[in-house]
Amino acid sequence: MFKDDSLIAEPGSSFHYTTHGYTLLSAILEKAAALPFRTQIRQLFRELGMNHSLLDDNRQIISNRTRYYYRDRQHKLKNAPEVDNSYKWAGGGVLSTVDDLLIFANSMLYSFHYSLNVNVDNKSAEPLVKPEVLKIFWQGEVDGTHGFRYGLGWYKSEMKPVIGGGDGWTRHGFWLHTGAAIGASSILLVKPNFEGTHLDGICIAILVNLHNCGELTSLALEIAEIFQR
Repeated sequence: MFKDDSLIAEPGSSFHYTTHGYTLLSAILEKAAALPFRTQIRQLFRELGMNHSLLDDNRQIISNRTRYYYRDRQHKLKNAPEVDNSYKWAGGGVLSTVDDLLIFANSMLYSFHYSLNVNVDNKSAEPLVKPEVLKIFWQGEVDGTHGFRYGLGWYKSEMKPVIGGGDGWTRHGFWLHTGAAIGASSILLVKPNFEGTHLDGICIAILVNLHNCGELTSLALEIAEIFQR
C-alpha cells in the first residue's frame, strides 16, 4: 500500500500518527509468534477476561452490535456507511465494551504499579506488560499535539487539570489514547495514583457511536478529576 512511498520522518524524530503503523506492527507480531494476529488477539482477550471484545467482521452477526452514525453538513444525524476494518484490525478494528476496556486499562495500571514495586494486591500475578517494556510504551518519546507527548501506542500528558484537580496531575501526568472510526469515537485514559503505597488509580473509558464526536478528551479528564479529589 505504501512501501514505495518516501519516508516522512525518521522514527522517533517527530510525530506523524498513522493507523497503518499498527498494521505493520501486527505483521511483525505474526512473524515473531508464528501465529496469525487474529489468534493472538483472541488469546489476549481470553486471558484478560475481555469476553465481549472481538475483531470487527461486518459479515458476522454480532449480538447487541450498535448502529453507527455521523452528522452531515446540515448537522442532521445519518447512518454511517458500512466499512470493512479487516485491513487495519490492529490499529482500529476491535469491537468492545466499556467494561472490557476497563479490564484492559486496569491491567495496564497493575503493570505500572508492578514496575514500581508498589505493594499491590496479589503481587504474585504476572503483569500484562513487563516493566522494561512498559517503560518504553509510556516514555513519551516525541512531541505530539495539544500538550501531549507520544510514546508507543499511548499519549503521555502532564497538562494542568481542566477543573482544578490535584497537583499530582502536573507532577506525574497520565496516559491515554483516543479512537476514531466511521461512525464511532472513543477514549481510554489511565491515571495512576503516585501518592499511596497500594495499587490505586483512575481508569476512564468512553465509547460513542457517532463519527467525529469532539471533546472526549476534555470529558474524560473532567470525570477523572472528580474521582481524583
